[in-house]
Order: sequence, then structure tokens, then C-alpha cells
Amino acid sequence: HLTIIIDPHIKATDTYWVHKDLTERGYYTKNKDGKDYRGECWPGTSGWPDLFNPDVRKYLADQYLLENFNATSKDVFIWNDMNEPSVFSGPELTMPKDNLHNTEMGTYEHRVVHNLYGHMQLMSTFDGLVRRGAGKLRPFILTRSHFSGSQRYAAIWTGDNTAEWGYLQASLKMCLSEAVSGFSFCGADVGGFFKNPNAELLERWHQTGAFLPFFRAHSNNDTERREPWLYPKATKLIIRDAIRKRYTYLPLWYVLFYEHERYGYPVMRPLLSHYPNDPEAFAIDNEFLLGDRLLVHPVTQLGATKVDVYFPRNSPTGEGDFWYDADDFTLFNSVGYVTIPVNSYKIPVYQRGGAVIPKKGLVRRASTLMKNDPYTLIVCLDRFKEANGTLYEDDEESYDYRNGKYVYSQIEFKSNVLSSKLIDPTATFETLAWIERVVIAGLDKAPKSATLSTASKRVSLDVVEHQRAYSVRNLAVNIAEEWEITLNY
Repeated sequence: HLTIIIDPHIKATDTYWVHKDLTERGYYTKNKDGKDYRGECWPGTSGWPDLFNPDVRKYLADQYLLENFNATSKDVFIWNDMNEPSVFSGPELTMPKDNLHNTEMGTYEHRVVHNLYGHMQLMSTFDGLVRRGAGKLRPFILTRSHFSGSQRYAAIWTGDNTAEWGYLQASLKMCLSEAVSGFSFCGADVGGFFKNPNAELLERWHQTGAFLPFFRAHSNNDTERREPWLYPKATKLIIRDAIRKRYTYLPLWYVLFYEHERYGYPVMRPLLSHYPNDPEAFAIDNEFLLGDRLLVHPVTQLGATKVDVYFPRNSPTGEGDFWYDADDFTLFNSVGYVTIPVNSYKIPVYQRGGAVIPKKGLVRRASTLMKNDPYTLIVCLDRFKEANGTLYEDDEESYDYRNGKYVYSQIEFKSNVLSSKLIDPTATFETLAWIERVVIAGLDKAPKSATLSTASKRVSLDVVEHQRAYSVRNLAVNIAEEWEITLNY
């Protein structure tokens, strides 16, 4: 896939057909005198389409159709940048407040609608990409400017940041603020846009970005090259490890984003969203939750060899959840701050006791190659020896899931039985993906064996001890099936 930049400013020269078209149609934003507004941006002297005019939005959307943008394909997506709008020569680096916009409801000065300009571009871009795919394919759009409702159209990032530790720390606060405002698909320029990160900062930023909803490295044209393979081997391996961890959790990201659309649940959440009985958690913004299943405390301090992770209480009596280290299933069952030692590879991530998380473990060069790979279910038990979670899959590119073409399962562990039940039995989706392995942490003793039961078979399976947990392997059950695994003692 490829994502290309389409900014709102248009080079004002008669040799550019888009400029000629917009001028002849009267589609440019006007200045206070009613003439086409001109300002400076990347192409030099530029004009800005009046995106508040529905005819202008449709005209620009039409340009994304494959017959018009014939150098692209369905796998080329769009990044709308500089859409605040950014004007290098304008007051406050944007349009004059007395510029004029023509809307369906009359003419408005720019000062009235400024914060909506980028949102209008997103609506136009989204419309064009949806129609390009005949209403069947999901677009991807990245935007800098956004407004309430923009989450329906695009992902965002936090804008031009700097390769400094303070900006890495701020990225968590900014994306948490966006998440509680309804905008879950948020990330930051990994490594910092301005200046040059040293190896340690680049490593820690990749580790942090790997657990933010939107994950992208980006930098200014004047910075030094920073591809991971240009750094010392140790740095390259640390960054590769973080990216691979991101890939293993793609099934979790996918189900969280589906539930974000279906129920409105934020993907990335502050601790306060699940621990309203713990005032200490209210102001914490250096760690966060992914759904209600993972707690992440990235390392964002220079030279850190330890971090203080806060495990919140979930009841007025002071009791807390169980938390299992995602790397080795070490159990933390106390409330409060715990000092965790970290080396260069360590990303402090904890799975909540009572949660089931789907993962994929094969190393691939692209997520598209993982489509039919086997799943591993990570089951971490709570103090009552129970757990539950969800698994979701569809074709990953179309809107067919809105017509019942998907698999959505409830995974539950209770009374030594792990079961998978279809949440929407009327939904159907043919998939080759299967459950290969289940890892269960929190059992009091080792099971002797396990029994897998489906509608068509009943087989005995071995149970192997695995890093303070127990692994049931070789399930070979399709994810669209309902099944049960009973632990035998």
C-alpha cells in the first residue's frame, strides 16, 4: 500500500490544469473584496479551494476516481496535510480571518469556520475514495487538522514534533486526550519530526509508537537519514523487536477497532476510564490501557534503567486486578507503584487478569501476508480463575462486514473450560485462519491433559508448561467454529 500527500493549497499557475479549472468554475476561497485569495505555501503562490461549498467538495472528490487519477490504484491512499489551513504568508500562518466562504447556508467569514476547514477536506477526500471503490472498499486517510466528527473519516497524528524526550512524553498525553474525545486512531511522528534523535531516543520512540493506535516514523527534509538499518546493529535489533511485537498484537488492534465502531469504546484509554474508584489513577498520563486488556507504560526517560508502573485499584475497598507481564507472565497482584527494571529491549506491558487476547506469532514482512496465519490465545486468569475476551476477523478491506460477513467470537474461561461462542451466529465469513495454541496463565496447578470438543470432533491434547503458564498446542480449529477446551486434572 502507498499513502500520498494531497494538501489543500493549489499552485496558482495557468500551466496547472487544476488551478485553471478552479479559477474558471469560481471554486477558490475569496478574500474580503470577493476576489480569489492568494497566499504562499509549498508550491509558492497558491489558492485554496472553498471546501465549504458542496460543489467544490464534489469536484475535488471526483479527482480521486481512477479514471481521473489514473496513476493510482485501489491500494493508494491519501494523506491530507497542511489543512488547518496552513498559509506561510498569512497572519498567524493561516488564512486571514476576513476571507469569505460560500456555503449552503450563505457566506461566512473564515473566522467563523476556520476550525472546520480541514474537516471539510476530509469529507471530500473520503467521498472520493469511497466512490473510487464503488462503495465497497474502506479508505485510509491521514489528516493533521481535524474537528469533532473527523474520526469518521481519518486517522490523525500529533503534528510536527521534535526529537526530544519531552515530545515523546507529550505524545501519550495528546493521544489520550484525543481518545477520550472520540478520536482513537492517533499517533505521533516516531523519532521526532525536527532535529536528529540519538540511538536511545529512536529505540524508545519505536517501542512507544508500537503501542499507540497509529504507528509511523516520519521526519523533516533537513534531518539526517534515520532508517533503523543505518544505526548500529544493536539499535536495529531493538527497533526490529518493537515492530515485531506490534505485528503480533495486530489481532488485538483489529478487534479493538471493530468494537470502537460497534460500541464506541475508545481503543486507547486513560486509567481513569476503568478505575473511577482510584483517584490516584486520574492524573496518570505516562501509562495507558489498550481496551481493558493491556496496560502499557512506555520508557520515555533518558537513560532509564527502571520505571515506576502504577497498578490501580478497582474497588472502594482497595482491591486491584491481577496483571501479568506480557513477556514472561510474572504476576503483579498489589495496588500502587511497583518499580520495574528495564533493559534496552524491555517495553513494560501487562495483560489484565481476566482478559483473553488473540495474537499471531509468525514473522511476516507485511500484515497482508498474515491473513490466514494461526492465532494464539493468551488467557490470563483473574483472582476467581476466570477470563474472557473477543476475537474478530473479516476481509480487512471492504464494507462487507456491515452486511454480516465477519466472525466475532466470545472467548471465555470458567470452571477449567475455555470456550469460543459466536456473538452473532447469523454472521458468516469463510476463513482459513485457525486457532493453533492457547496459553493460560494463573492456574494453580498443572493440568494433565486437555480435551478439545467441536461439533465434528473430540480429541485429546497435551499441555506443556510455558513461562509460568501452560500451553495447549495443535488445536487446528477454524476461528469460525464454536469449540470448547476442557482441562483435565
